[in-house]
Amino acid sequence: MTERDQPGLQDRLNTLRSSGLPGTFLRAAGITRRGHQSDAVADDAAQDAARRRRFDHKEPPASTSRRFDIERMTVEGAPLHLLRQPDAEQVLVYLPGGAFVAGPTLQQWWFLTGLMKSTGLDAVLFDYPKAPEHTAIDALPAIMGAFALLAERHGADNLVLVGDSVGATLALSLLMQRRDAGLRQPALALLISPCVDLGLSNPAIEPKVASDDVLDVGVLRRDARLFAGVIDVTDHRLSPRFGDPTGLAPLHVRTGGREILQPDVVEFVTAAQRAGASAWLIDRAGGSHGWPLAATPAGRSARQEMRRVVEGIFAGRS
Repeated sequence: MTERDQPGLQDRLNTLRSSGLPGTFLRAAGITRRGHQSDAVADDAAQDAARRRRFDHKEPPASTSRRFDIERMTVEGAPLHLLRQPDAEQVLVYLPGGAFVAGPTLQQWWFLTGLMKSTGLDAVLFDYPKAPEHTAIDALPAIMGAFALLAERHGADNLVLVGDSVGATLALSLLMQRRDAGLRQPALALLISPCVDLGLSNPAIEPKVASDDVLDVGVLRRDARLFAGVIDVTDHRLSPRFGDPTGLAPLHVRTGGREILQPDVVEFVTAAQRAGASAWLIDRAGGSHGWPLAATPAGRSARQEMRRVVEGIFAGRS
């Protein structure tokens, strides 16, 4: 059967949904739907989200549309964009950050398409459900479902998981959930500035507050609670620091010395290495939150390193 003859992703999504798999993952994790925000809180959250989404770019920019073949579909009501280029066999699967509320932005589209060009891989950007309209109860199964469809279509070992900021947090969550469910890991995970403890409880964060020109501790904690909903923020599906780091795909993690998330990232990767996990850390002194996405010499160098890591993972494959 040729690829053209195979069922489309939407058909596979319908099959997955009818199988009850997303619900099974939730029930096994002890997640149930309950509770609503008060009208006043919901109105305030909606107004804040609208303000912060003013830089969102929900569709691929025109330059991307001209260069790549693009297919748009929905997974559990969330947009999934597939970007294709000739002769690609592997796929970058990108979860963009945005403090659980906003994104993707033009910068994130440019980051992804730049990585596509340099690696020669196809790419997927999944615009997972976000707060305040949704909580983790919606987002976690949607991300699981989207990745499951792509893994079925391309093979998990042909996928490279990419995430920045809270997108990297959710990427780690996905890896842990798939491992716990006995499902295949992707070939690699490229993670930029993940928040591995949504409670931001590490005392080592305090000295970083003055130097972080991107993140605010109070705002990030508030966003995390809003997104978590009925799930405790210390749950490892939201705060990977409290989960088992073994048995995951090879992790290449980048953080910056100026960001409030750096102490937790360093501790998480160090613990993973001590536990025998395949994990590498690039901790750039003076680096701000998400610095590998920036149009700076350091950002360009980081993206070149990512290309080399991807090439190394797939080297020798026929």
